[in-house]
Amino acid sequence: MTVQIRRAGIGDVQAISAVCSAGWRDAYRDIYSKAYSDWVVAEFYNLDRIYVKSANGVPTMDG
Repeated sequence: MTVQIRRAGIGDVQAISAVCSAGWRDAYRDIYSKAYSDWVVAEFYNLDRIYVKSANGVPTMDG
């Protein structure tokens, strides 16, 4: 098996959103309310935000 590491690009936006959203919800399910988790996901892992960061080469999601 060969593993290739590359920078995320515009074509990865939807997958990044899905992975980050699921990870947040899973990690904090028993800590924060569903309403707060929904807000965090909508604020930090929305497609527009990830698209802008990917297009500008920003290396972190900060969320």
